[in-house]
Amino acid sequence: YSTRVAITNHPAGGPIFSGPQLRHYRCQAGARDRQCNQPARYRLFYVSANPLLAGLQPYDPADPPADVSTTTTDRGVRVPFVVRREDGFQDRDRYTILTLFQPGKRWSPYAPQRQFNHKVLITHGGNCGAAYEPGEPPLEDFAGTFPAQTPGITQSFVTALGRGFAVISTALDNTGHNCNVAMQAESLMMAKERFVERYGTIRYTIGTGCSGGSIAQHTVANSYPG
Repeated sequence: YSTRVAITNHPAGGPIFSGPQLRHYRCQAGARDRQCNQPARYRLFYVSANPLLAGLQPYDPADPPADVSTTTTDRGVRVPFVVRREDGFQDRDRYTILTLFQPGKRWSPYAPQRQFNHKVLITHGGNCGAAYEPGEPPLEDFAGTFPAQTPGITQSFVTALGRGFAVISTALDNTGHNCNVAMQAESLMMAKERFVERYGTIRYTIGTGCSGGSIAQHTVANSYPG
């Protein structure tokens, strides 16, 4: 007895199941091809112990800042509050992945750093619209009503990072940039695949969003369960 499974390796620029792509679409500056592909960029940030410095601050591993705060994950792992951010392009649009990160230590999908709790927060922004060029992945609460650098306000994605969650966002999962549920679902599926292949397995995902962000969560889960 034998069985065969055909595996199709779709292009990073898509599409997979969303249907033919719009012809009248303008890629970002720096794109390597008409699919808007471009190498991923990695940066480090940190949360300051100074309450007047809100949000994520740039982190230089060659000259570490003296005011890095510490955080304890929901598994009791205590580490400096340093975050690595990956920014890249899939499905002709931007995605971002953020994780708690210990500079100088290895991370593989089979052996992620111990502060990762295998849970993922996906941020969805808000509003409803359409665009014909790459947009920005939403991260801030209330669709940016409270800017990330507002003193005294901790964005939920920063709180999630401190508890050991990874954070994923794609421009296409923001209804303010794209109100097409098929493209939203495709973008999320592709971003989750990239995450699993490079960071590790996912126990579960949860989402946040304002207005259109709530719509995205409900319609994607309803139209594409699993």
